[in-house]
Amino acid sequence: MKSYKLALICTAILIPLLLGAFILNAQSAPKRIQAKAYWKPNTYHTDTPVPQPWVAWLHFTSKVSATDINASSVVLKGYNVPTDQFYPIAIYDLAGKGGGSWVVFAFNGYDVLTCALEAIGHMAPGTGHMTTLEISGTLNDGTGFDTYTSGTIVIFDPELPPP
Repeated sequence: MKSYKLALICTAILIPLLLGAFILNAQSAPKRIQAKAYWKPNTYHTDTPVPQPWVAWLHFTSKVSATDINASSVVLKGYNVPTDQFYPIAIYDLAGKGGGSWVVFAFNGYDVLTCALEAIGHMAPGTGHMTTLEISGTLNDGTGFDTYTSGTIVIFDPELPPP
């Protein structure tokens, strides 16, 4: 009878401990790093040809190179655009730029323009419409990255009246 009570007490202690460890592990956010995006060009006039490719320079504060990035995980996100629709056509390191790591993502220009134009309907008309496009993905070690608050493109359309 005593071994039954001991087993019951151990089980009563072990179950909450395991459950707590499982919940803590499930709630811990995966490791992510931030990058700052700079689109080249960062302005576009609708009466000019679409840049091909349209490139984004990403500045990572930590040491990251193009070979560290899982290329199949990188996506371009705009307002109301599916997150798995637009992928880079090339990723390469930017040599000669000081401070941190610089990686260039080349996208199809029409993909970038589609993402940027999706946001214009949700902005007030004027001489220029600003939109922020996010690039996100993961490194080969599973660390995620994104450009959440950077990567602004300004679209100019002569047909739209000022506010």
